[in-house]
Amino acid sequence: MKTYIIELGKYVYNKVENQKGTLKNRIVNGYSSGGDAQFSIDTAAENAVLEYISDKKEPVAFYTEDGGLKIFGENPQYILIVDPIDGTRPAAAGLEMFCISIALAKYKNNSKIKDIEYAFLMKLKTGNYMYSDIFSNSIEFEGYNSQLPNLSQGKDIKNMFWSFEFNALSERILLPQACTGRWPNGRWEMNFGLA
Repeated sequence: MKTYIIELGKYVYNKVENQKGTLKNRIVNGYSSGGDAQFSIDTAAENAVLEYISDKKEPVAFYTEDGGLKIFGENPQYILIVDPIDGTRPAAAGLEMFCISIALAKYKNNSKIKDIEYAFLMKLKTGNYMYSDIFSNSIEFEGYNSQLPNLSQGKDIKNMFWSFEFNALSERILLPQACTGRWPNGRWEMNFGLA
C-alpha cells in the first residue's frame, strides 16, 4: 500500500499542477460538511483522487470531508482518509502552505486514528513529500534540502509560533470557552492559560 498512496499523491500533484488557472479561481462553490469554503481546486483534486482509485481497481474504502465515504470494489481491506487539498485558502491565495494528506488504515466499521498504518503528505506547490508507516521507524522524503524531521532546537515557549483555526463555529461561542477575554471595540482580546 506504500506505493499506492505515494503514487496517489503524485497523481493528484500532476493533475493540480496542470490546472494553474484553477488555483487562482477564488469563487466559493459551496461549503463542506465541516464548514470549509470549497473552491474549484478542491473539486479538481477530489476528482483526481477518484480517477486514480477507479483506474487502479483496488478494493478500497475512501473518505473525504467533501465526498464522505465511498466504497470501491467488494470487501475492501483498507480505508483511505484523504484531504485532497489540505489548506484550500492558502492554495487559493497562491501561498505554499497546502498539501495533499493521505492516511490509510485497515477498513472496519469503527476505524480510529490509532488504526492508521500508512501516512503521506505532499506539498502541492513543490511536489516535495514525506511518507511513514507503522512498519518502520523512519520518515521517507523527497525534494527536501535537509534531513527530516528537521526540528528546531528552540525550547523556550516564548519563542513558539502558534496558529489554529476553528471552522463553522462562531468565535463568540467557541473562544469564551477556550480562553478568557473580552470584546472591546469589536475586537476579541485573548488571554490563554498555558498549563
